[in-house]
Amino acid sequence: MKFLFNLNEIGPNFLKLRPPARAVVLAIRYLEINDIELKLCRTYMGENQEPEFVKKNPQKTVPFLDDNGFYLSESRAILYYLAKARAPESTLLGRFPKKSALIHQRLDYELGTIGPIAAQIFRSVFQGKTTIVDPELRDKLYGALNLVDDFLTKTAYIADNFVSIADFSYLANISTFVHCGAPIQTKFPNIWTWYQRCKSLAGYEENEEGARSIGNMFKGKLTEPFDN
Repeated sequence: MKFLFNLNEIGPNFLKLRPPARAVVLAIRYLEINDIELKLCRTYMGENQEPEFVKKNPQKTVPFLDDNGFYLSESRAILYYLAKARAPESTLLGRFPKKSALIHQRLDYELGTIGPIAAQIFRSVFQGKTTIVDPELRDKLYGALNLVDDFLTKTAYIADNFVSIADFSYLANISTFVHCGAPIQTKFPNIWTWYQRCKSLAGYEENEEGARSIGNMFKGKLTEPFDN
């Protein structure tokens, strides 16, 4: 089994792992999957455009999983596959239909609401279009996170009182917001409590390293704090 992740297109010194790849690495560590090769795909050098890669993955995206000829892209699909293949009886996917549905609802919310807003914020700064966090986008992000904070008034983890694949995906993103200077601790106390609870997860520090790298680069490009 091979798991391919990437460096950001800006260059090799930018960061090791972007959030989608870090989410999958968190699952790999949690599931204690040792028979997997973590392989770098250098998108900034066009390795994802090479014919052999495109044949396996026409999307040309990373992260990307190759499990002995079974090819899978999209981080959330990879999370589901790894959990189903390696721990089908665990709580990672929810043991009952309603719990499973909540996990997927949380993932869909992150993908469709939080992700696009965050992408706009980061893209505009890293591409040099602005040196501040756009106030309108920041308010939209805070609005989206308010709902997550509300989720966590009812459960210890993102979808229930147990760790699920949703926690891996959210942790990769929330940790990035924290290290980029978003006031998670003061504005979203339930998210912050959950974030502290996640310290017990295998791979937490590894994820923090990647998030910290992004945060340092991001803050270095700003002329005002995230929450100015």
